[in-house]
Amino acid sequence: MNAVYSFGTALVAALVLTPAAAAVALRLGVIDEPGGHKGHAKATPLLGGVAIAAAIAVAAAIAGVAARFAVILGAAAGVFLVGLLDDCRGTPVWLRLLVQTCAALAVVWSGTRATFLVGHAWITVPVTVLWIVGITNAFNLLDNMDGLSAGVAGIAAAMFLLVCHETGQAAEAAALSAVAGAAAGFLPYNFKPARVFMGDAGALTLGFVIACLSVSMTFYKYEGTALPLAAPLLVLAIPLFDTASVLWIRIRRGTPLTRGDRNHFSHRLVALGMGERTAVVTIYMAATAIGLGAVLLKDLSWWGGGLLLVQAALVLGIVVLMETTGKGKSADDH
Repeated sequence: MNAVYSFGTALVAALVLTPAAAAVALRLGVIDEPGGHKGHAKATPLLGGVAIAAAIAVAAAIAGVAARFAVILGAAAGVFLVGLLDDCRGTPVWLRLLVQTCAALAVVWSGTRATFLVGHAWITVPVTVLWIVGITNAFNLLDNMDGLSAGVAGIAAAMFLLVCHETGQAAEAAALSAVAGAAAGFLPYNFKPARVFMGDAGALTLGFVIACLSVSMTFYKYEGTALPLAAPLLVLAIPLFDTASVLWIRIRRGTPLTRGDRNHFSHRLVALGMGERTAVVTIYMAATAIGLGAVLLKDLSWWGGGLLLVQAALVLGIVVLMETTGKGKSADDH
């Protein structure tokens, strides 16, 4: 029941706070101007991330899980603040990565780490930090089209929530419900045409909290197969796919890895002839189709679980084939 209260609180809080955050952004001049690789046509207020972070914090407190995840929420506050500073004034990439790494280390040192590597701290610590920082930035990179990052974050939180429900992890379920509710409450203002953007403050916060909670969860209890350990990869397949494919394109073209462009998954779908809304909904569907498999892994044999993983790989393979045999070019080539 805590999960229901948490979701409802975060949903209402985000619905109420997002317009207020947009109004403050307009008054302070925290605006995202169009131009360059950006796809929006008019100046749009930022600071939607303030509403998202506040909604998560309020819901976690009301659900009674703020103390349980105090370190994660505290570390997320640091990530949020550096994202907010970037939205307002701009910050160098190295500073954002440094803060994210320190925040991830704080979470790991508190005892939240990849438990399948227990007994090998020299591997556990860097792998967990790399996972948290990687997923955090994956959601930031995914914030490249109206409604995309918030929607996928909400779907990911919902998929992890289903896993928690099936495995009896009530505290994690309540925390994930707060994330899902905050994303759902923000989305009506962010879906195309967006009236407000979440900015780095929102995307980094969503990514960081989801990454940390995915590490905090228990997927495998030495019963049945070890395939449930692959659940986070299924739930977060779309952000991981988008990040990997964009970085590969930049490396192949010799462009700086940190330079924004229009070669993301969503842009490549638009280059195939889809409208932006259709592209975003298509990605929602792909994220859900792949993520739902994570709920079933604990109940499947090696054979059944293996088939499910192959199915997920084939979904992404179809996407790649569509992109390479469609128009044969990225959005940057238009």
